[in-house]
Parts: sequence; C-alpha cells; structure tokens
Amino acid sequence: MSILEIIYLIEIFSTTKDNQKWSTDITEINTGEGKLYISGVIDINSKMLISYEIGNHNNNELVMKTFKKI
Repeated sequence: MSILEIIYLIEIFSTTKDNQKWSTDITEINTGEGKLYISGVIDINSKMLISYEIGNHNNNELVMKTFKKI
C-alpha cells in the first residue's frame, strides 16, 4: 500500500464528532442449526453500536432492516 493510499484511508475514517460517519458490516456465524448473519452499524467516532439485526440470510433485506431501526 502506498503512502497516498494510507493517507486517504486515514482521512476517510477520521472524524471529530458523533454521527458524522458510520460503518457497516455483516458477520456470518456458524451454529449447530445452520448459519446466522449479524448486520451492524457503528459510529466511527464513538465506536458505539447504532443498530443491528440478526437473520438467516445475508441479503439486502437484512441490511434494510438494520437501517430501518435507526
């Protein structure tokens, strides 16, 4: 990774106030009964979990349910 790419990433993920930038992720968890998916949204500045949803499928519906809770 070049120094310019590193600087770019630092700028993208830098913030000084809550609710300026959020990040999302979906995590797959294997269970004895099959897979579960957790979709979450965190605030970059506070590192607080803003919203989450658990579902049986990794799809747009899971993500939309996560955002509708906000």
